[in-house]
Amino acid sequence: KEYEWEDWSYYEILGHFHPINRDEKPKGRLRRRKEFAAIKHSDLRRSYRKQAQLWHPDKMAGRKLKNTSTAEAPKDKDMPGPDLETSVEESTARFARIAEAYQTLSDAEKREEYNDELLDWQDEQYKQLKRQKQQETQRQHSGPDAKRSFVGAFTSTTKSKDP
Repeated sequence: KEYEWEDWSYYEILGHFHPINRDEKPKGRLRRRKEFAAIKHSDLRRSYRKQAQLWHPDKMAGRKLKNTSTAEAPKDKDMPGPDLETSVEESTARFARIAEAYQTLSDAEKREEYNDELLDWQDEQYKQLKRQKQQETQRQHSGPDAKRSFVGAFTSTTKSKDP
């Protein structure tokens, strides 16, 4: 399943991590916390400015008027950029989300609180996914089809002749 940008974490929005594959088991909690802490404020500011310039609504309107190659997606394949089909409303929403992400991650207290919530959320998402897969497996191994396949595995399809 592909996740929309509205579902991305603040770190993903600012381009520090790829949008995570939520179908895989997350790395250890301590390791993820260290990765979050390794991002310096200057790196956050730089990535915020880059994303803000890319998604600013006024710049988006100007790109649509010019209709030039500046509206093409950036060379960075991990972070998709706007194209000519991107609406001004979408760029406004993304710009607001980028500003919200920077505001939260630039304040040390808010960032620590956000990191705790994000780690809890990632762990819970993985647990839910694991439960769903277990339930699907149980459904596949129960019911009339499962009984027939179980019995069929132990019965012979060829008739044997009695002496």
